[in-house]
Amino acid sequence: YVRSILEVAAEYDIRVYLDPHQDVWSRWTGGDGAPLWTLEMVGFDVESLRECEAAITMESYGRGNSSAERGWRRSSSNDGGVVVVSDGNGNENGSGSDAIGFPKMIWPTNYFKLACATMFTLFWAGERFAPHFMVDVNDGDDGDGDGEDVDDNNSSNDGSSKSNKRVNIQTYLQTHYTNAMAELLKHLIGLPNIVGIGTMNEPSPGYINVADLSKGFGQSSPAAGETSTTTGATKELKYGLAPTPFQGMCLGEGIQQNVGEWSNGLMQHLLGRADRKVRVDPKGKRAWKECSGSDNNGDGGADAGGCIWKRAGVWRMNPNTNTPELLFPRYFANVDFGVECYLPFARRYAATMRRIWNSSSSSSSSKKNPLLMFVELPPLEFSSTPFPKISSSDSIDDDDDGGGLSNAVNATHWYDGVTLFTRSWKSYFSYDTRSDTTVFGYKNIFKMHCSQLSDIKKLGIERMENSPTLIGECGIAYDMRHLDGLRHYGTCGNSLDQKNDSSSFGPQLAAMDHTLRCLEENLLSFTLWNYTSDNTNEEGDLWNGEDLSIYSEGQKCGLKEEDGGGLFIYDGLRAARAFVRPYARCVAGKALVNTFDMRKGVFLFEGRSSGGEVERGVPTEIFVPKLWCLKESDMTIKVSPEGSRFEVEEFDHWFIVKYWLPSNSGDGEQQHMMVGIRGPGMKTPSQSPQSRILPRSLSLPAVTTPSIPFFAKR
Repeated sequence: YVRSILEVAAEYDIRVYLDPHQDVWSRWTGGDGAPLWTLEMVGFDVESLRECEAAITMESYGRGNSSAERGWRRSSSNDGGVVVVSDGNGNENGSGSDAIGFPKMIWPTNYFKLACATMFTLFWAGERFAPHFMVDVNDGDDGDGDGEDVDDNNSSNDGSSKSNKRVNIQTYLQTHYTNAMAELLKHLIGLPNIVGIGTMNEPSPGYINVADLSKGFGQSSPAAGETSTTTGATKELKYGLAPTPFQGMCLGEGIQQNVGEWSNGLMQHLLGRADRKVRVDPKGKRAWKECSGSDNNGDGGADAGGCIWKRAGVWRMNPNTNTPELLFPRYFANVDFGVECYLPFARRYAATMRRIWNSSSSSSSSKKNPLLMFVELPPLEFSSTPFPKISSSDSIDDDDDGGGLSNAVNATHWYDGVTLFTRSWKSYFSYDTRSDTTVFGYKNIFKMHCSQLSDIKKLGIERMENSPTLIGECGIAYDMRHLDGLRHYGTCGNSLDQKNDSSSFGPQLAAMDHTLRCLEENLLSFTLWNYTSDNTNEEGDLWNGEDLSIYSEGQKCGLKEEDGGGLFIYDGLRAARAFVRPYARCVAGKALVNTFDMRKGVFLFEGRSSGGEVERGVPTEIFVPKLWCLKESDMTIKVSPEGSRFEVEEFDHWFIVKYWLPSNSGDGEQQHMMVGIRGPGMKTPSQSPQSRILPRSLSLPAVTTPSIPFFAKR
């Protein structure tokens, strides 16, 4: 299936990188990614995670201990054997994104709950923090994470493995993860449009480097040359019930705790306090399976039953008081996650991926262009984990833990957090997660967001030896609440109204335009999250109540090719005029300015040429969508310096403006290039309903443009 999709992309010359996507570990811990067996292998009873506040999922929401869930249970009634739960506003539970009032954007809090935090801790540092947890390698996997299974000759006649090799849970999980991605890559060998693969989407350190398990997820920050631990800053997402790590461990064993309950209001962001304390009672439930009695090896594996961290000696039940006692609050402290955990894994993973990618002699494209590695560390909004220095040396292929990561790309994510979490566009107010300060006024907000993106870009330059940056995710929530408190989507007739910002998509247009202006200001490549082919206005992206897709069935008008104008492929996209915009897709020199003013319909490109013969002979190419300029006559184009020339090539759905430097400029003479294009602008009435819709295919240049600087760098 994946190969078939990518073959179609190749027909349209769309370049692709593969993103091994996970969120908060697994579907069973509130997100997506790892299969169920990973949780069961470490001993979790997934049926009881909600009651123990070890995870929050849409499927189990309503069984938890939050004030909202308790209120719903009190107001529920039995109707023919079906429990109908009301949120007090007349809304009953169902199968949609608002089922049982599941809070929007609460899923990331799972990063700070027992199940997800435990799994990531074991994945990255099980050998260090759970050395007792050993696993039999008896399923044909040699446990070395090189993408190759044990040889068939290593099996007995009955098909069982002859090897009784035992490995730590960290090695076992990393090996299976790497081998799974290796198996996918084997099926994609030979495709010419694959440029790279990611290491992992939005990884989490789990408990790694937490300063004090009794005080939350604050990171330890020892001074240089010292080993003492202090409680460092935390960017823990506190929303709903937020147990401390130790409270989470206790709840996992069924022990009642008084837990802070947080909202996203003034109490948290200004006063730093929980709204209230809630007595959480698992009522006899435990997050862990009972001991199976078959722990014959005495290694404390999953068969031993009970909390892994209790068995590791982090805490115990005091024999005198019969109450939980934290023995080592700094058990996970003083670990540099990036250097000690992420990089060793990333080097081994990259070596395996490249070995497979280069294994086929028929893959001429893989021989010509090395497989790029897209690097992600934990999301900056939720983590204080320092970004490691990543050398660009080629020693990665030697599996040398002291080596670097060659041909790497900084793929850090960025969102306008206030807009994303509140599902509203506030041009007058925002919040800077770096300094934990409020920001007022649009000019200050724009400056702050540009600065955040600039900091991300610097990671590639300063921490990755001048590696390129691609913002691996950015986007907006389309289910925004308007001034009347309701969601507005509209249809093709008003979804992209050029004349009136108060149209149904007014806030979405403004929010998306703001995001892209900030990216343009930093000359950053990016990928928009997301395109969901089965999105609807009612159900959103069909994932945790999110609704970030640029396309929705609810915006389709049934436009056809015979309607004329070549704009039928725009049908179904939302607030498209904000993200389908002109940009320089190929630059004969170095880009300095590449911006678009959505309101005025003005695109400006500025660049600098070194004056070489090659740069004088090839054009800079600018993509201009017909969404903005239906006809060439709609464009007013100005270029400089004197003697520069341009021409316009028309395609079915867009124009390409080609610009050449003066042919008489001297060798080595630097030239300042400028191309200005003025189109109709937002205030010009649209000429037809078709011009208000945007094609799914024209959203793809935002994804393909990052390839340009990569190849230029090599």
